[in-house]
Amino acid sequence: MDTNGLGIDQELFSCCICLDLLKDPVTIPCGHSYCMSCVNTHWNGEVGKQSYSCPQCRQNFTQRPVLVKNTMLALLMEGLKKSGPPAAPVAHCSAAHGDVSCDLCSVRKVKAVKSCLQCLVSYCKEHLQPHYDVAALKKHRLVEPTENLQDNICSIHDEVMKMFCRTDQLCICYLCSVDGHKGHDIVTAAAERTEKQRELEAFREKILQRIDNKEKNVSSLQHEVKNVLRSANAAVDYSDRGLKELISLLEKRINDMKMQIRSQQEAKEHRVKELQDKLQQEITELKKTQSELASLSHIEDHLQFLHKFASISKVCETSESPYTCRTPPPFQDMVTSALSELRNKLQEPCQLKPPTVAHNLKVNNPKSDNGPVGAQVNVPLQQNTSVDRPVLPGPKMKMTGSMSQPYYDFTFVPNYSLITKYARKITWDPRSANDKLLLSKENLSVKRMPYKQNHQHHPARFTDLPQVVSKETLSGCASCHLYTVHDNVITVAVAYKDIRRDGSSNDCSFGMNNKSWALECFHHQRRCVFWHNGKGVEIEIPLRSYVYVFVDYRAGILSFYQSGLTDAIYTVKTTFTQPLVVGVRLDSIFSTAEIM
Repeated sequence: MDTNGLGIDQELFSCCICLDLLKDPVTIPCGHSYCMSCVNTHWNGEVGKQSYSCPQCRQNFTQRPVLVKNTMLALLMEGLKKSGPPAAPVAHCSAAHGDVSCDLCSVRKVKAVKSCLQCLVSYCKEHLQPHYDVAALKKHRLVEPTENLQDNICSIHDEVMKMFCRTDQLCICYLCSVDGHKGHDIVTAAAERTEKQRELEAFREKILQRIDNKEKNVSSLQHEVKNVLRSANAAVDYSDRGLKELISLLEKRINDMKMQIRSQQEAKEHRVKELQDKLQQEITELKKTQSELASLSHIEDHLQFLHKFASISKVCETSESPYTCRTPPPFQDMVTSALSELRNKLQEPCQLKPPTVAHNLKVNNPKSDNGPVGAQVNVPLQQNTSVDRPVLPGPKMKMTGSMSQPYYDFTFVPNYSLITKYARKITWDPRSANDKLLLSKENLSVKRMPYKQNHQHHPARFTDLPQVVSKETLSGCASCHLYTVHDNVITVAVAYKDIRRDGSSNDCSFGMNNKSWALECFHHQRRCVFWHNGKGVEIEIPLRSYVYVFVDYRAGILSFYQSGLTDAIYTVKTTFTQPLVVGVRLDSIFSTAEIM
């Protein structure tokens, strides 16, 4: 059959799904025909939906239609195949599932290339051409293919909604603006879009900032994990070295015990040998006397007998020194007692304390006064401590000043609950404040001013240095909590109450004499220096605004602490001989220190 001679378009017998001549053609209730395999494949993709639709006209069926072969179309397809090769597929791209189709294509739905916001119609390339050729249509606004263009039509007035009511936050048409929305704040949709676009950009900036902050937090957490791992590894290394040192100490203690036992053994043996020799000598003399007594009985001369008997009887009348058998020294009991005491210490539970510096500091390659400051410090295992209190690595420290021998005797930082338990309420003594310091908040806050204040003269006032001390003294166990606002440097100190106040010499400056202990904080440089008697230990540690000062007067413990259980800055063990006060030195203008 010559379809071309009959004027029949071969595309009419093509499946709009595979774009080829129909194979096993079937006709669904809406009248459109498809290849049986093509329409089955299409509907298989809609399994789970409440209806089945025609790929061409989009008519929905509540139940899946039963497909029956269209015999007439099948015979016609056989005739078309015999009449000649099938016509080439159309050049237009058919609309696939999910694509926006041309609203003007009736035979086959072709994929739309543009949508007109004035016509509210989507066009394929062929039907869009008048919008490029007709002058009136050129003014229409074309956008990328958009579904649901009818949503742009007002349901009340059947007009395109080009206005926006800010009062009701609704898109409306022009008639709505003079009818139901009269008196409302109404602008064009384009103007509202411009406003919302600015808000959108602001939202994007906020989201980008939040993303950046989150990424920084993630990086910080990763860094924290590395620090935790590094700290844990360091602690394990310390524990290994500490265990080896403890084993060495135990071996030394056992060797000392053995030497004591052997020394006592030798002393006892020497005394027993001396006693044996003395007894043996007495036995020899007694045997000699017994022999003389036996020979005396055979003397016939009475006078001679009486003469010798008198001399021998004196020997026999000598008092006998008593000897009693003594028990051996209680070596076993002494060893058992010593080992039992040591075993009890070792069996006590091991509790990790907040990390701090070790008991003794050894300086590597200490420099002279003329050499560079800041020799590196090694922190060995703490000496003379029980096994249940291991030393953990503290902040990185350097020794400043000339110091050829270890000077400070460090101990453990008290636990955080102890600090809060013994918190004391103290106030700054206004009589001690330097002329450049201003007190406020009932003498709880002190601030460094750029000019002198009109303070009355008082013997307790620091004349030259910007320092102030507390009115109350610290005794027993006591702690106080300071909040500092800084520009550069702030020094927190504990000092004897009779520290010198007049002048600017080291006798007045916190940490530069034997009457004060000071922590000089360089917040911007993330470090601080502990000073006492002109000698310092540099500590590299991130500093916060909150500082706790803890004093155990009787035990001679002074700790500088930050908020948190593992934020020990520095601890020193010494002997206090006079009442203590808390003090600060404000080296930067407008820096403040407040007692919380």
